[in-house]
This record gives sequence, structure tokens and C-alpha cells, in this order.
Amino acid sequence: MVKFKKLKVKDKEHNPLIRWLTFLDKDATEEELKEVIQMDTAINKANERLNFVSQDKDFLREYHMREMALSDLTTAINTGIEKSKIDIAKNALAKGSTPEYIHEITGLDIEIIKSLQ
Repeated sequence: MVKFKKLKVKDKEHNPLIRWLTFLDKDATEEELKEVIQMDTAINKANERLNFVSQDKDFLREYHMREMALSDLTTAINTGIEKSKIDIAKNALAKGSTPEYIHEITGLDIEIIKSLQ
């Protein structure tokens, strides 16, 4: 989307990818959306399905729950990675590594590493 937004000329008429990117762009105006929906039958069908699905409260609830679960999983993974880095730092300190070297290999903040000593 970054490259798409930087484009000076967006040829919606001849480029289906530009039409789809316009449809998916959260900053697209209502006029732009209507234009690409009218130009492309696949986008029109996608829009109809999106409207239908967004009216289904059970589906929306499941969607939000799935998003929260993915967010929780990401947090758990990131927390696990941090814990692993701290464990590596503790082991490296025990073996005589310098905080600077540990920072270099783990990316942990020097102050955190020094607090582990």
C-alpha cells in the first residue's frame, strides 16, 4: 500500500490491481469506492459479500474473537522471545561475556543486561 499511495497517476480504468488497491485503501473516498465498484464486477461482488458479512453479528463476534486470539498469541510469542533473550544474557554473563557483547547478540538494552549481573 505504501508504493500504491505514492503513485502520482493511478490508472483505474486499465489496471485491475489499481482498482483493487483503491477498494482496499482505508483512505479512499466514497466517490473512488463507488467508481471502482462500478468498474469491476469482482470488486462489486466482494463489496456485496463484505456488506452481507458485516451485518452478521455472530460472524463479527467470531471475527473479533479471532483477532484477539491472534493478538494474544503474538504477545505470548514476543514475551517468550524476551524471556529467551534474558535467559541467554544470564548464561552469557555467567560465562564471562561483557554486557556490550550480550547487547550485540541479543539486542537487549545494556541497562537490562547490567541489572542481571
